[in-house]
Amino acid sequence: MTDDVTEDNPSMDNTDTSAADVVAEIRDALGMDDDETVAIQTPQFERNDDVTPSEPPLTVDAMDRLKHADESELTQLGLQKWSDETGLWLLPHEWHPYIPPEYPLLDIFDEWTSRGEMPATPDKRFGILSAGIVPDFEKRNGHNEDTGQSRGT
Repeated sequence: MTDDVTEDNPSMDNTDTSAADVVAEIRDALGMDDDETVAIQTPQFERNDDVTPSEPPLTVDAMDRLKHADESELTQLGLQKWSDETGLWLLPHEWHPYIPPEYPLLDIFDEWTSRGEMPATPDKRFGILSAGIVPDFEKRNGHNEDTGQSRGT
């Protein structure tokens, strides 16, 4: 998605610096003319923990078994903890095409989704998806008790 930011069309709200000022500074730093387009794309980061994710769970039962694993097992499989508050563990990006499409996943916005609802090429940060599971040991610690099944999936 490209956002054409000009002095006449600022698109950043709630900041002390206007979007046009930021774009002007970027153009100056890059030695660009005012009529040249500036496009910014964030990188898709790879894993930085030296873990090679295991083979993906291919069935609903296999996904359910992940919820019974302990912290060490989840880490060895390639999952990464997202939040102490929600107890969410994010799944390895490599697993995306193999996760059962209807399997309920909690996303980083604390909303239920499924692989079938995710884009064909989902966002990846540090080698993980933006959705995952809340394992049983996190639920015992007072985290999210909802299984996602209430969404009608």
